[in-house]
Amino acid sequence: MDKNKFTLTWISSREIFDSKSRSCLLINLCKKKKKKSNKIIDLGSGSGSFLRWCYASEIFFDEMLLVDYDRKLLSKFYPLTKKHLLNYDSTIIKNSALRYSICGTNEIKDRLIKMKNIDLTDALKNINNFDIISLSAMLDILSKKFIKKLFDQISSDKVIYLSLCFDGKISWKRATIYDK
Repeated sequence: MDKNKFTLTWISSREIFDSKSRSCLLINLCKKKKKKSNKIIDLGSGSGSFLRWCYASEIFFDEMLLVDYDRKLLSKFYPLTKKHLLNYDSTIIKNSALRYSICGTNEIKDRLIKMKNIDLTDALKNINNFDIISLSAMLDILSKKFIKKLFDQISSDKVIYLSLCFDGKISWKRATIYDK
């Protein structure tokens, strides 16, 4: 695997585990707030598994911005999400290469999905435009410098959602050139 990229096979294989590792705290908070508009940014979104989890968990949002540096992973968002939404009597409409709408028969209004193919650091300048900031299932690979910059820039009224996918077991595989 390229040291700067995650393969779609690897991302897809861990989606079920990522979903199981996500806490119900965010679900409860969103239901408790009953806010009319939730804007969510998902930093390091990959193929959009956090968005699919939000949908399955009934975390309602008006707008979600998916940010990832890997264009190939972002391009898989549409087909994977389209397939996922079949379970929820909803559809996704591709408005453009970087803009989508999710429509459900039981929903009052469409949910807007935008994508940005940029470095995560570049997304931090607009971080306070969002109510919820997700770094779901990637905290373990972020640098201290990035985390400090995030906390320095973020307003105190924002929700930051982080999760780790860990099964409680530690095992070692053969070293690769990227282990150093």
